[in-house]
Amino acid sequence: MTVIFATQRFRCRPSDMLRITDGYAAYCFDEVCCWIISQLEEGKRPFFGRGNGKSGNARTVDILKNLGAEVKYYD
Repeated sequence: MTVIFATQRFRCRPSDMLRITDGYAAYCFDEVCCWIISQLEEGKRPFFGRGNGKSGNARTVDILKNLGAEVKYYD
């Protein structure tokens, strides 16, 4: 959710902030972020399922990799 709050503050697409270069993966990520924002605006808590014990960030990276996105880490 930190990415969503940061992108709202800086007025950019979440996929741009994460430097997702694959067009379809970027679209999917932005769409999910829009869904999360709409859930929060409706006073609902977004539910993502049980997960596999990984942190939210690690699960997000796994999803992006499965979509074919190249994930780069910056120091």
